[in-house]
Amino acid sequence: MKTQVVLLAGILTAILFWSNRAGAIAFTGSANYSTSLAIPDNNSLGVADTENFTLTGATSISSLQVTLDIAGGWNGDYYAYLRHGSSGFTVLLNRVGVNGAGQYGYGDSGFNVTFSDNAANGDIHSYQNVTGFGGGTVTGTWQPDGRNVDPTLVTGLTPRTAMLSSFTGMDPNGEWTLFVSDNSPVGIGTLTGWGIAITADRSEE
Repeated sequence: MKTQVVLLAGILTAILFWSNRAGAIAFTGSANYSTSLAIPDNNSLGVADTENFTLTGATSISSLQVTLDIAGGWNGDYYAYLRHGSSGFTVLLNRVGVNGAGQYGYGDSGFNVTFSDNAANGDIHSYQNVTGFGGGTVTGTWQPDGRNVDPTLVTGLTPRTAMLSSFTGMDPNGEWTLFVSDNSPVGIGTLTGWGIAITADRSEE
């Protein structure tokens, strides 16, 4: 009987081993990029930082978080997006607090935030409804502003609606570009840094 139990345990172990080997195993990699880029005031051309990200062995993205650090300026002026490959695109900021043409948006100064599609704080576009910031740097984890892409808010920009899930299934390796612009007069800010944390699958054979 003891021999049978040992044999059965060995068979189960082998099945689990080969099952895991044949499937996709999730793992996470991250990178933080320090920048010091002045964001031109009232200029939709903005600034961009492109970085090469490597996650050895990764086959496809399953989830993604993004960090963004902006010092100073008028938060309601900022438009920001992240791009990767030919189809990965998400709008992180789209003039937070603006709900119609002619509005100035929130007057707080700066961001030190993380973006996640499932963040409990909800959409960053209306962050004052959640936290009531009054002039300081915005912190915490928020959903991207992707669902609020209104072409009337930012002159000259193509309207897009995209969340971080747009990157799902893509190869995480290669160039990633973060763009930020200031689209209204008064208040000058600096893109001080950003980062990505990617959970991806890799095939074990």
